[in-house]
Amino acid sequence: MEKEYCISEKVIIQIEERLSSYAYETGGILGVKNGMIDIFIFDEGIPIEDKNEYIPNITILNETLKKWKKERIGFVGLVHSHISTTSLSFADISFARKILFVNELDWIFMPIYVLACQSLIWFMVTKQEVYKLLIKGGFIMGKEKVVTLPEGKCCGYCCGDCIYMDLYSKNKYDEAYCGKYGKYYPPSSSASSCSYFSEK
Repeated sequence: MEKEYCISEKVIIQIEERLSSYAYETGGILGVKNGMIDIFIFDEGIPIEDKNEYIPNITILNETLKKWKKERIGFVGLVHSHISTTSLSFADISFARKILFVNELDWIFMPIYVLACQSLIWFMVTKQEVYKLLIKGGFIMGKEKVVTLPEGKCCGYCCGDCIYMDLYSKNKYDEAYCGKYGKYYPPSSSASSCSYFSEK
């Protein structure tokens, strides 16, 4: 389980230095080898008009994951930055659950770096709960449940679940065409704020 892992000081410094020097809602993925979370790959994300959400560049990150598989590096989570919010948003949790169901995982780490207070806050998302983690000396010393999620599949609220998104019409960035807006968007983008969203 999650307590089997240790978080290296090196990776914490890399996350804080990289995310503090970029605009908010950027992030990256975390890798583990031999029980040590020691790898951070930065991702500036997909540029979108509403910069209040981190949309990972799935194409680039998938290439990294393929490389990791050959090197026996495990994927354990995503990290991203907020301006001042110290908790995960609905879109953050929804995206994390998508990752869990698609990859048949039980949980992932979902830390956020808060620019306003320059703090790295660790969360863990499971299929039913969200926990805030107490990290000391790189070890998980405890966890507090902050959200209880409904059981069942993660459904709706992503562009790829909408009737207007054509998943067979994609650009070179692996974004799909939205017939309503006439633009390309990542299928994993949150549709929670879209007034035209209609579930397939």
